[in-house]
Amino acid sequence: TQGTLDDMLRKQRGWALLESLSSSPSVAQKIVDSSAWLELLGILVGYTEFTKVWIARVGAAKTLSRLLWDPKTGQTMAPLLERFLPKSLVVVLKEEGSETMLNLFDGESDTPELIWDGSMRGELRKVTSLELDACMKVRRETGAGKN
Repeated sequence: TQGTLDDMLRKQRGWALLESLSSSPSVAQKIVDSSAWLELLGILVGYTEFTKVWIARVGAAKTLSRLLWDPKTGQTMAPLLERFLPKSLVVVLKEEGSETMLNLFDGESDTPELIWDGSMRGELRKVTSLELDACMKVRRETGAGKN
């Protein structure tokens, strides 16, 4: 329907706007310094409290990729992401783009560069959920992030 299409296009524009804003050094630094990068990772990996819509996952991945390319934030962002993701997925996110990385993330791989399967994906989601649950609890208790 037209309403569904309009909603999808609005979400796509919203994610494109966030990606553009993240090219601003001050915005990029705020994302890295706050829990926003972890929330973007949560969207990318399918955290239960966040949307799992493909457009959102691609948008989150594009924003993280832009942060990896930024000369200032990239040096911080790569090690942060590598605490959760295999280094090869972080490299793919930066070098080959969001959709390629998401397809690898959602798939199975048994290569020298990447050993990845559903149980590893589940473990990553579990660890990410623990971190994000703590962030969301603090946000609810303190009202942080409502400004």
